[in-house]
Amino acid sequence: MLNLARVAVQTRGKIPEMLSELGISLRVLSQRLSLLRRLGLARTVTLFDPAGLGLSAGATVMVRMAALDARALTAFEAYLVASDCVATACQVTGDYDYRLTTFHADWREAHQWARALGHRHDVDVAVVMMSQRVFGHELSGLVLR
Repeated sequence: MLNLARVAVQTRGKIPEMLSELGISLRVLSQRLSLLRRLGLARTVTLFDPAGLGLSAGATVMVRMAALDARALTAFEAYLVASDCVATACQVTGDYDYRLTTFHADWREAHQWARALGHRHDVDVAVVMMSQRVFGHELSGLVLR
């Protein structure tokens, strides 16, 4: 596990480079990441490659919570971790409490997801801003928290 952590940092979480450096298959890597979660050494461990999954529609979602107590935030973050489309979730200051980066198959799906998010009892407001890649690529790799 220490070698896995070292290689994740060394390769900046780039999955193909990690597999090559570790000399393991994607299946074995997924099993090791699952073990980190089960052992309680990481809350979330995710292999994420939006383009490889056909998720070409990106969105930034700004969220204002209905309440900021620890129980509500813990439940909300658990919901985000369980959602397959959320790439990043950042607590922010200002008019909103969270900034989310999400990826979806198309813009309609992104709007439906954001609309459902806005209807959660713990969410006051959810504002979605769609993005379309003009050039470059989305970062893919290992998210370890």
